[in-house]
Amino acid sequence: MNLNSPSFRKNIIPASILILLLTLLSAHPSSAAFQLDEDTVFCCYFFISGDSPSDQDIEELSYNSGRPSYTSYKPSEIFSKKSLISEKKRIKERITAISNDPDVIWNVRLDSVDAAAIGRFTSVSNINAAIPRPTPYIGAKISENGLKYIKNNLKALTDAAPSMGQGKGAEILITLRPVHAIHEFEKRNIVEQEVTLPIRNVIFQPIKVQILDGNSLNNQSDK
Repeated sequence: MNLNSPSFRKNIIPASILILLLTLLSAHPSSAAFQLDEDTVFCCYFFISGDSPSDQDIEELSYNSGRPSYTSYKPSEIFSKKSLISEKKRIKERITAISNDPDVIWNVRLDSVDAAAIGRFTSVSNINAAIPRPTPYIGAKISENGLKYIKNNLKALTDAAPSMGQGKGAEILITLRPVHAIHEFEKRNIVEQEVTLPIRNVIFQPIKVQILDGNSLNNQSDK
């Protein structure tokens, strides 16, 4: 076989593109990466801001995550603060781990990945509301350029594999990197009264978008 022949190059290049596409669609994130949950958002904020979480921050995270610390159900610990100390140690260890490898994985399940569904998911209000919120006063947002990046990459992937956009659901894996910490105010309705609260947000920039559509060709699981 002549490797330099036009016919060989014509056949091998599309095949190479197909292999690259299937690798992207079936790839799984590194098992070392943290999943985007309340703890991860919390730790990413304090990693990128350089601040240290207060006892109240830790307590609010614990309560919001279903792990209430000493002030909620353990009055005997008001003096020893054993559970709070343990929680602070755990959070400190995760902040250190994230500082060494700040990229985190956001796993989102969409009922459909057609153009309309992608548009709804990537709207500012929907995508930011879908991000886990660790406390009432600490949250996260996707950067404006990041929203465009996610939308454009989802569209490119579904255009390359049209069967994924035909009303089928899919698992979306978005690799995010914390880039900024900001302080801003949000209006909320509390007991039928509109109040303005100070909020601390970590801003994430997406750096990779993957789709796992669940069919036999692309469904590869880590063993």
